[in-house]
Amino acid sequence: MQAEEALPADEKLEMISADSNDAVVNKNTVLTLPVQLMVSVGQTKMTVEELMAIDPETIITLDSTINDPVELLVGERVIARGDLVETDRDGLGVKVTEVVEY
Repeated sequence: MQAEEALPADEKLEMISADSNDAVVNKNTVLTLPVQLMVSVGQTKMTVEELMAIDPETIITLDSTINDPVELLVGERVIARGDLVETDRDGLGVKVTEVVEY
């Protein structure tokens, strides 16, 4: 019995490689892969001279305000937007307000 026959249909993800050979991957394997989630609060542009002048007292002004939504990214793809919130132990969190559809 081949590996693809051993998996129930709802446990398979079919992928086609660049050389068009079919491959079957266990869905649970894919769903448990770790990914890095980043939260973007804003951005700015500066010259190399300004960048090299940064020290521990420097305040960098971003293109957003404290009340603007933040973006949640996996890789370079925005997957959701939300608001910054304070968590129980004076931590910082994001309350998701929008999930981006693809």
